[in-house]
Amino acid sequence: MPQSDNPRKSTLSIKDELSMMYTPVRISTIRPDGALSFDLYILFKDQYVKYTPKGEMIKNEVHSKLKKQKVAKFFITEEDEVNYQQFLDAVLLETIENPDIAIGEKINVVDDHASHNLTQAYKDPSNPEGFKKTESAAKNLHSLITQNKEAFKEMLTREVHDNELLIHHCLNVSTYATKLAILHECKEEDQVILSLVGLLHDIGHGQLEENHRHLFLKNKSEMSEEEKKSYDLHPEKGVELLSKNPLITKEITDLISIHEDNLEKKGKLTLMEEILSLTNNFDKLVTFRKMSFKEALSLMSRESLGCYNMELFNKFKQLLKLEKLL
Repeated sequence: MPQSDNPRKSTLSIKDELSMMYTPVRISTIRPDGALSFDLYILFKDQYVKYTPKGEMIKNEVHSKLKKQKVAKFFITEEDEVNYQQFLDAVLLETIENPDIAIGEKINVVDDHASHNLTQAYKDPSNPEGFKKTESAAKNLHSLITQNKEAFKEMLTREVHDNELLIHHCLNVSTYATKLAILHECKEEDQVILSLVGLLHDIGHGQLEENHRHLFLKNKSEMSEEEKKSYDLHPEKGVELLSKNPLITKEITDLISIHEDNLEKKGKLTLMEEILSLTNNFDKLVTFRKMSFKEALSLMSRESLGCYNMELFNKFKQLLKLEKLL
């Protein structure tokens, strides 16, 4: 089995390799000492090299060594996506339903599962199958938060993968929005919708001009006028894309369309719209501007006066205090 520091090259022809599409998968999703139902590749000297063939396994010591070497990603081929998805689903089900597994491990598995499905949905927002997987991820996240009191804090303090900041942000917004909706005693159906919209709200970023697709990393005050205009288009772009998906409801697109708005801009927002806006703007400070929870809340307290209902804002502040995040 080619598990060494110098893995041998795949036997695929150069033509076959060039024609294949490779999808990155987190190394943490691969369980050692179990036969794989898909081929695993690594990126080695700018080439995709088959590391573990289908039907074989990665030994535990090799898996640990790769993690210590900070090899964060494996790759699978597009044709193995279904097999990998079935593998992920099985791991998720086994982990969530096992009462002996610690909450931290459950969080890692839900994060891995949701991140992969969300990444795939962001690649093709109009695909109904992608939406179904994202919807499933939202329901899993909602269940985890409602059934485990430690899940909220664990989710928000999990490891940040710098090359997945947008996905990380969307998972965070989903987590905040779900918990805040629960505290406000929203209907369970509305809680799940906020879990889902939290995941999908920034899907329009990928449709901006290529040199503007990472504007979410910039403070708006540092953007040029051209950049601001481009950035402000991402909710509209997201709605435009998702509207092509037959499973997307108007309620979902309406929420996504206003996620950058607030009371100062719009004058009036529904409770669900306000929850989404508040949690999105708070987490942008934490995830993209690298502020602590306390720093982000302090800044919003000073600069967002009149932007949100004070009862909602105070409830959010109380939530962060109760969870010992401040």
